[in-house]
Amino acid sequence: MTFRSYAPDPDLRPFIRQYWLITGRQECQEPIELLPDGGVSLVLNLGDGINSSRFGTRWSEQEALIVGAQTRGDTQLLLGESLLFGITFKPGGFSFFHHYDPMHRMADEVQPFDQSLFPDPHMMLRQPTAYVDRFYLERLKPPRFSLMEVVERIEQREGRIRMDDLMRENCTTARQLERQFKQQMGITPKEFIDLTRFNHAFGVVQREGGERSLLEIAWDCGYYDHAHMANAFQKHMGRPPSAFVLSHSSKIALA
Repeated sequence: MTFRSYAPDPDLRPFIRQYWLITGRQECQEPIELLPDGGVSLVLNLGDGINSSRFGTRWSEQEALIVGAQTRGDTQLLLGESLLFGITFKPGGFSFFHHYDPMHRMADEVQPFDQSLFPDPHMMLRQPTAYVDRFYLERLKPPRFSLMEVVERIEQREGRIRMDDLMRENCTTARQLERQFKQQMGITPKEFIDLTRFNHAFGVVQREGGERSLLEIAWDCGYYDHAHMANAFQKHMGRPPSAFVLSHSSKIALA
């Protein structure tokens, strides 16, 4: 299996994390562990398909799929001939190009996506960056109320921010903020704050878990204690933090 990632045009990078392409043939199941970040992805399957351990489903039809904001990780298994192209949007970035309502029904779901709204597959595979960049640069249209500054504040503070502070800094109310998060991202601001803190903690556990105690990491990442952090890992990945200490897996990616 070969995995290639492509950086989008600089004007698209505030909204799109990456384009990616998986090709090759697997005689044995090849696992890919996906780490949730609250963003939306579009995936075009032109190969034999994907097995999802979390959803208990095999997507084998040659079609486009929309992966809503994921708050839980998934282990996906590739078997046979793989040809997958994906577009990973940053949290809040999807709404700058596509209007898909209601997004809150897509949270933690995978569904078929209207093929007419997806870039042309043949052009996309021939010119993975040039064509897709052009497609999305032409579609770039900010929503009336952009969440990108709010998302950036949450990420800059690694999820260690209170809702009251978030509302005050963005001159908004809890009701308006929750409505916009559900419309544009599919999850609540509180869910995104928790997910951002977890993602930061996950990275620290992988990098430093063999050298520092999990209790110390929990405190540094804003958790009350080790049990509080362990509950977050169990919720988002289905395993305790110790399962990811000293992990050398190169196949953990953002959903």
